Amino acid sequence: MAITLFGCAPKSSELEKTIMQLQDEIAKKEEIIKELQGKNVEVTEEVAVEETTAITEEEDKASLTEDAKILLVIDSYINAVENKDFTEQKNYVAKYALDLVNFKEYEEKNTSTGIREVERKPSKIDKIDGNKAEGFMSFTEHLENLITKDKYDLITEGKVYLEKINGEWKIVDYTRKNRLISEAFYTFKDLYKELGNVKISIDLVLFSIFDDTVTVMYTIENNNDFKISTSIYGSQIIGPDKKQNEYYYSDGGELSEIQTGAISEGIITYHWTNESTGDFKIFFGDIYKSDNYNDLINDLTFDVVLTNAIRY
Repeated sequence: MAITLFGCAPKSSELEKTIMQLQDEIAKKEEIIKELQGKNVEVTEEVAVEETTAITEEEDKASLTEDAKILLVIDSYINAVENKDFTEQKNYVAKYALDLVNFKEYEEKNTSTGIREVERKPSKIDKIDGNKAEGFMSFTEHLENLITKDKYDLITEGKVYLEKINGEWKIVDYTRKNRLISEAFYTFKDLYKELGNVKISIDLVLFSIFDDTVTVMYTIENNNDFKISTSIYGSQIIGPDKKQNEYYYSDGGELSEIQTGAISEGIITYHWTNESTGDFKIFFGDIYKSDNYNDLINDLTFDVVLTNAIRY
């Protein structure tokens, strides 16, 4: 009788069955491996396509002439204006144009307008001189006040100036409502007075000669432990012609009463009887305690000197 070292030998049929099961398992594992390898190839191909597309777009952009790059910036900016996409607008502007976009963004939050349509004319480049360029830009915003439903047009047409900043062309100044932004828009950094634990700042001035107005943005910081009130809505300005210009309307913010320890900002628009921009004096008025009307500051005034504004 034959004796094995491992006990009784398995029957032939059982051995064949075991081998077949092992073969099936190996085959299944091979299929899984192939499937995973296939998916990996697909993912790799997709990534390669995306990278190639990105590289192609960068190459296409790099291959454009300077004129074409500038026209692309102008067109992209107008598209962003039409879409009221302020974040996108900021990608194409700097200096004075960026200041204006920031102001328009603030203005839009407080007085929403609906752009029905933007009508544009072809832009053109007149001159490129190193990192500076100038040309022509024209678009008209057909607007509607969402509250009053009044319809009006805002025309931007005339000279546009660009600069190459960090290798990218940016719009820095352009003609809006018949005036360059730099000739009508003035931002200030240190124009403020601090009295009675109250800080009153003038942040910007926007002349709109076409509309015979001038807009002033104020920030008021109340560092007292009580509410304060102002006579801002009775404030007046006097320009180069010496005529007294009254308060016209307010547009955003709450400047008449400021809570304890609060900061409030808002814009006030005044009539403007002068034929051009110029220095002016603001008669702001009194600031007093809200609960008992006792004055904190009497007859507050500001001298607004345009040469002290930020110039780029």
